[in-house]
Amino acid sequence: PPVALFLAPPGLLPRGVARVLWNSLNAMALGYFFVAVTRSLRRVLPVPWWVVVVAVGLSSEFIQHLFVLGQIEGCILALLAVFIGQAQPRPWLAAAALALVILIKIPYGLVLLWAVYERQYAQLWRVPLCLTALIASAFLVFGVAGTLEQFAAWQALLASTTAPLLCLRSNQSLWAMLCTVTDMPPEHLWRLAVPLSVLFISSGVWVSLAIRQRARTETERALAGMVFLAWLLYGAAVLSPLGWRTNLISITPMVM
Repeated sequence: PPVALFLAPPGLLPRGVARVLWNSLNAMALGYFFVAVTRSLRRVLPVPWWVVVVAVGLSSEFIQHLFVLGQIEGCILALLAVFIGQAQPRPWLAAAALALVILIKIPYGLVLLWAVYERQYAQLWRVPLCLTALIASAFLVFGVAGTLEQFAAWQALLASTTAPLLCLRSNQSLWAMLCTVTDMPPEHLWRLAVPLSVLFISSGVWVSLAIRQRARTETERALAGMVFLAWLLYGAAVLSPLGWRTNLISITPMVM
């Protein structure tokens, strides 16, 4: 519900104007994301410019889908780039960026595992504190009773709509994949999805640690961290019960 406070102002504009402004914001956010990721990679590897072009090309379907539907994934990627790039020089800015991402889409909380992997332990208390502050902003507008009512309505909406959507063909998540190989009713898919999700994350930890253990230089150790981060970003899309095509734009770092 607090996210509605940030999205409400564009809703006061004429639909056409709001759409142009929103897609422009997403375009700038994606541009910032690609520039930030390229700079981060170049600190580790001599990444040529054509790699970025290829990554954009391979992600073009998801990017097009993002603009057609007017989704928020471009802004999410930009905020994630802020978290990754500003974690050391501006830790509070980085924490606020990730807190806002988690508030928008909870599965991106997986990125906190990257902070643990990189031993940025201070973010483990800064991010929850910023998240609490963002949620508290709703109290200022709706009041305590109104905010609790909004959260209750949000949870009721999720409970009534998630299960029927799990097995739709447009759902690209692990949960939807399980629909094709099991006869379980949607409301019971968590029995398989949860252990497989743990296995997926554990595999990412194992692969990254294996790369780091074999690393001979700081460059190779930094590369291991980037592999784990890309793994988690992909996991945020595919492990979410509802993972739509636009959400798969988060695989872009893995492509790069």
